[in-house]
Order: sequence, then structure tokens, then C-alpha cells
Amino acid sequence: MRNSLLILTSLALCACADSSGGAAKTAEGPTPEQLREFLEHSFTDQDGQPLRLADLAGQAVLLSYVYTSCPIQTMCPLTTKKMAEIQTALPEELKGRVALVSITLDPERDPPEALKGYGEFYGADFTSWSFLTAGEDAIRASASCCNVTFSLEDNGMIGHNMNLVILSPEGQIAHEYPGIDWKVPSVIATLRKLLTASPSQS
Repeated sequence: MRNSLLILTSLALCACADSSGGAAKTAEGPTPEQLREFLEHSFTDQDGQPLRLADLAGQAVLLSYVYTSCPIQTMCPLTTKKMAEIQTALPEELKGRVALVSITLDPERDPPEALKGYGEFYGADFTSWSFLTAGEDAIRASASCCNVTFSLEDNGMIGHNMNLVILSPEGQIAHEYPGIDWKVPSVIATLRKLLTASPSQS
């Protein structure tokens, strides 16, 4: 069992290795129909309320896929910790123009109350950070739009890659940060550049 866990951990870390050194990559993107379904799907947030990504139009959206029981500290926990750092470090001119979203890969074990507790553990400000769940098929389809694949392993863990995605205020997949080596200042710089090119929201 221990050997299996070590092998899975090694495979997961290899899958998350970022050959770009943490640099943002312009996304190739899903088809227009896939993107429309992705944006229009009604997820459920940490308070049990419906939320569509389309509801966040006009903001840049920083999006990750995680699950609350992930035991590998350099994967979901690290990604969520760094997203919390981004939320705290956003300059004043970007606050209100950036929404953070974390979507669970484990809807069976991550109901809204579990997602809320997870967000609270990382100090999330829920006014601009939503933790979402949905049916497995919807999550799998949305993850595919973001170049994330996942599967339930025999030991109960979720095997998956990490990919941080930035949606433009117009609802396009603008940038991706594959793996776990991306840096907080780099992501903030990408958000600033993206929002500089978009009109301010009144």
C-alpha cells in the first residue's frame, strides 16, 4: 500500500511538472460550444447557492481544480494556499475586478459545507472567491475545457494534473499556468496586463 501511494505521488508530481518554469501560456481553448456550456453551467457554491461562470462576466477569473481531502501538500493544498496569497496581495486597482474560483474534482465527498470549511481553513474571502461543486459529468466537462483530467484511484485518491486558468472579462480562456511552479507575482502581473487591456467596470 505504501509503495502504491509513493508511486501515485510520483506520477502526480510528474504530471504537475511545469516545463515552462511557471510562465503563463496562452490557452488553445475549447470549442465555442464547449466554452458556452462551461460558462453557462449552473454550479453550486460553498453556501449552497447557484453560480454560473457567466455571472462573473466583466471580471478576470482565476480558476483552479482541487479537492478538499487531497493529501499531497505540493498539489491542491499548495495551489489553494497560493491562490489565497494572490487574493491578499491583489493591488487596490485590481480588487473588485478579479474573481477566484476553485472547483472540486470530488463532488461526492465535497458538498458545499465541506468546501466552505476548506475555504475558511485557507482564509478565503468569499466575497470574491467561490468554491464550487456540480455533478461529476458537468465537472468532468468543465475540467476538460481547462485542460484538467482526473480519475478516482483504487485507494480513494483523485489522480489529476494541476492547471491554473485565467478567464478574461469577456469569458475567454486567456492564460494557463500548468503544474505547480507558477509564482504569485507572475500571476498578478498577468491579471494586471489582462485587465489593463479591458475597460474598467463602473
